[in-house]
Amino acid sequence: MRLVLLGIACVVAAAASFWATLIVIDRRPNSAVASRAGANDIVMKAGVLVASAGARLDATADGLALTSLFDPAKTGSVDGAAYLNFPAGRIAAVPGKTLRIEIDASAPQSAGPTQVMEVLYVQNGLQASPWVKFPLSEGRKTYDFKFKAPAETRGADRIDTLWLRGDATGTGGTVTLHTIRLLVE
Repeated sequence: MRLVLLGIACVVAAAASFWATLIVIDRRPNSAVASRAGANDIVMKAGVLVASAGARLDATADGLALTSLFDPAKTGSVDGAAYLNFPAGRIAAVPGKTLRIEIDASAPQSAGPTQVMEVLYVQNGLQASPWVKFPLSEGRKTYDFKFKAPAETRGADRIDTLWLRGDATGTGGTVTLHTIRLLVE
């Protein structure tokens, strides 16, 4: 009898442990531990990103190639970047939690250690991350950074924006973007 009760207690503890790993994103449960695929994966295809001045987007077989040609002396501007807006219903940042942004990208063999990709996360009317820089390595790799979401003080029409530059130097380097993932920790 004790063995049966011990077995039941173990099953209950395992079930409680599993449910404790669920993270709520957009009021839907999603297990970041069990699976990285899901509603918060944005696959890079034509029309997903928008190019600003000095940026060019070209569709490839497995993503979007972002080329950045701009004058880096224009500090604070978004020249040479492409952006992705997250309107109110799709914002994944939950106040008090950390938003992790993963960018699955590949650089050409010619990128070398001098090509640097830059990423900026902006909560319109609230706060922004600094430009985060990733030295690119040849081939496909996942680059990620974390952003601490503050308490939400904006109205329902809020928009968050992710800005990406393929080459922080503005010399025309290209990076192929495959997928962007938004995870809450």
